[in-house]
Amino acid sequence: MSNAVERPGRHPLIRGVAAVAAAVGLVAGAWWASAEPLDPTLPHQVTVGPSPGPAPMSRLNGSRNGRSGNPLPRAPKSLWRARVPGSIVDDVAIDPQGAVVVGSTTHLAQIDPRGRVAWSFRLGTASAATGPVISSNGSRVLVTSEAELLVVRQDGRVRTRRSLPVRKSSRIPALLPVETGGVAVAVDAELLLLEADGDVRARASAPGSVQTLLHRPAGLVVVTRDGAVLGWAPPSPLSEIGSLGGNPSGGAVLVSDDTLVSVVDSRRLVALDLLSGVRRLLVPEAKLSFDGPPAVAADRQTLVVSWDGLLLRHDRKGRETLRLALEPTDLTLDGGVPAARSGDGAPLLVGRDGRIGFARPGLDVGVVGPSSSVQTAAGAACVTPASLVPAGPGRMVLACRSGIVWLVGS
Repeated sequence: MSNAVERPGRHPLIRGVAAVAAAVGLVAGAWWASAEPLDPTLPHQVTVGPSPGPAPMSRLNGSRNGRSGNPLPRAPKSLWRARVPGSIVDDVAIDPQGAVVVGSTTHLAQIDPRGRVAWSFRLGTASAATGPVISSNGSRVLVTSEAELLVVRQDGRVRTRRSLPVRKSSRIPALLPVETGGVAVAVDAELLLLEADGDVRARASAPGSVQTLLHRPAGLVVVTRDGAVLGWAPPSPLSEIGSLGGNPSGGAVLVSDDTLVSVVDSRRLVALDLLSGVRRLLVPEAKLSFDGPPAVAADRQTLVVSWDGLLLRHDRKGRETLRLALEPTDLTLDGGVPAARSGDGAPLLVGRDGRIGFARPGLDVGVVGPSSSVQTAAGAACVTPASLVPAGPGRMVLACRSGIVWLVGS
């Protein structure tokens, strides 16, 4: 039996209008309480969760550890070669279907899994200041040299293009997608947490120019170019955690939720406890110069490459467990003068199977196997590598600054 009481003389249509009015009132109340702009006449779709794909952001994930959930190719070979307009700026992104999203000095472009350019969007007078990332709703997002946020749908149609409320700067580190659907952006020392449509959700100013943005359960970790490490969990303000004691060459990575590691001043490998702020020297200053950032294996050992192409692995106590040459040792010019390097290699990539992907300047891209055997993909090389990322099980994408993109697989 129903306990509802129907008032005499009230038409069902009027009751329906009243119910709608009440619902609108609830929506309006929620809008007022959250102080967020909301148009009740328009549908609003919000997608939350982690960004999709094998490589949705720089260094694959919010820890920036370069560790893939997919195995790397056992016997790598070139599967296809493509070219995009302009010079590739930074890491490329890979979506769940294997499409490659590329930011260059002139375009944002997408290459389909077969190696064909699916679409290409001209940036106008600006260039890409960051590599693209894939947000949780599948949008392709980057920031231009004009401090402009560009959000593009999977089919290449522009969703949002708007200027950010910051001054133009050439110092814009890799974007960090967040699980609310937006991205965290740093422009010089200014920090912005943006909603999916580009609205500013939170803002802060770091004590120096930002080098790296990372994510852990407690919130964001902000690393500046002079080595300061801060925590940010909006709406709380920035909080000081500690210092790396120098310049974090190539950026920092999270070995675990509570431990950050970085190559410092290209000479030392330093760990920082994010709970206590205590800094620990893992590898002291040596004659070798290291390319950062490190990569992190599943057992939390760190991997770095020296300036001259030596792969080094260290355990959590800083003990060296591997030293392997990735480059020939006899690269010399006439007269015995060592050949000059044409640029840094791409950061290392670690597969789920323990294999290590690498791309050195002017040499074929390769994989180090569990027994320290090295196999390379003949012909797939860059004078200056920009990015090496996983593209699904047994596949990698190598992107060159020149605009060439290679798919490598077994």
